[in-house]
Amino acid sequence: MATKVKQKDNPRLVEQKLSDGRISLHLEYYLGYTEKKVYDEATDTLKRVITHNRKKEALNIILTANARTPAEREQNKRFIELANTIRAQKDELLRFKAHGQVSPTKKNTNFYEYCDNYIGNYKKADVRMIKGVFEQFKTYLNDTHGTPKTGLKVKSLNPQMIEGFKDHLEESFRGTTPHSYFARFKKLLNSAVKEGLFDRSPADGISCKKLPDTLTKNILSIDEIKLLVKAHSGNDEVKRAFLFSLNTGLRWCDVKALRFENIDFAANRLKLEQQKTGHWVNIDLNPMALRLIGGKGNPKHLVFTLPSANGANGVLKYWADRAKIGKHITWHCARHSIAVNLLSMDGELKTDIKTVSSILGHSSLKMTEKYLHVVDKLKKEAVNNLPDFGM
Repeated sequence: MATKVKQKDNPRLVEQKLSDGRISLHLEYYLGYTEKKVYDEATDTLKRVITHNRKKEALNIILTANARTPAEREQNKRFIELANTIRAQKDELLRFKAHGQVSPTKKNTNFYEYCDNYIGNYKKADVRMIKGVFEQFKTYLNDTHGTPKTGLKVKSLNPQMIEGFKDHLEESFRGTTPHSYFARFKKLLNSAVKEGLFDRSPADGISCKKLPDTLTKNILSIDEIKLLVKAHSGNDEVKRAFLFSLNTGLRWCDVKALRFENIDFAANRLKLEQQKTGHWVNIDLNPMALRLIGGKGNPKHLVFTLPSANGANGVLKYWADRAKIGKHITWHCARHSIAVNLLSMDGELKTDIKTVSSILGHSSLKMTEKYLHVVDKLKKEAVNNLPDFGM
């Protein structure tokens, strides 16, 4: 059985009379025909049977039948012009696609609008990662190319731009985040290829490496935290908020947006929806965390008044230098530190991995297990650092 396609205008505009007398316009695509041979018992021969394959696409354009008034005739005229424009665009897309090319119409598509629509219809669990990397891409292009966050034509995207964005992710994030973000971005681009916006993804051949685990370098020990408490930070609000994260495990985005309505002072508990994952967490507040909050406030007011993320990390660098810690500290170090410090405790103070996972708001224990490896590594380093007693 073979399929053959005739070369003709495709699709064509078709009218269909509705039950109320009006006329509906739709497109009819000719998909070729299939030919097969069927045995005819009457003649004892094989006969050719041809089936023409067509597909209809509704335009939701309705004409007034037997238009009588000037307004009705003018409306019919505009609707017919619109339908013919759509038909011509669809015909162009098919002709370019037949030759493995992207049509000029597709090349002029607003890529940002396409991404917004893709994200709006995306139903999988990693939708927040998709949203996050799209926002990172817009911010990167705005900062480096002056591209407004409202629009970017598909034809403007090129491998050099994608390579630069990949470098931006590797410079801005640590651990598995750059790789995870870039994988989602490539997923978005591959979807655009399927929609005919590209003949091939501009990210083809570009990979984002998984950065080595630097957790052990970013962990603040209890003694180092005590040094920070005593040292001058240059910004008391940043100091208060960072120490709060060291006691709760909150990310920068969550502590910056924290409001008094998230604090249950009667139960000494914090409840909020994590911005990164969308998961709700309930965290018991210890006496130090409560002191750092500083008492009740207007439910709609922010608990901490903080600068930008870059500004806060600048304060952390100055603060760590004044405390003579000798580590490169970012806000996420607070999250790593509370996990490792809780898992490192002994005796009655020892915290199980399930509790730590709950505090951090992890969706699975697998995400928390990496901290167990850090604890084991720190213990091994401590043993190896014991002096040689010369025996």
